[in-house]
Amino acid sequence: MILDGSVTLLPDTLTVSLATSPCTYDAHSRGNRWIRYVCGDVTFSFRRRNPLRENSCTAPATDFVVQPVCLQTAIDARGREVCTRRGSERVERRGTIVAPIAFVVR
Repeated sequence: MILDGSVTLLPDTLTVSLATSPCTYDAHSRGNRWIRYVCGDVTFSFRRRNPLRENSCTAPATDFVVQPVCLQTAIDARGREVCTRRGSERVERRGTIVAPIAFVVR
């Protein structure tokens, strides 16, 4: 995932801005070991002691998987329903990606 934005790191301040959505500081991270910024549905987390090396980005993700399905069924001699024709379908799967942040210096 590539996000266009910036991280400003000063001796006593860390701020995040993202080109696609406004970012807000997560006040719940105050006093915690981590500093968090929420930018739309993306969350950036930075360890207070070493924010450039210990950080992560959490974002929703969607991928597609192919899974087998039964296209046609019939009743066998014992009265059980059995699959007589199989196929596959593409199914959307939603989840969350958590990854370290790779910085590009411009």
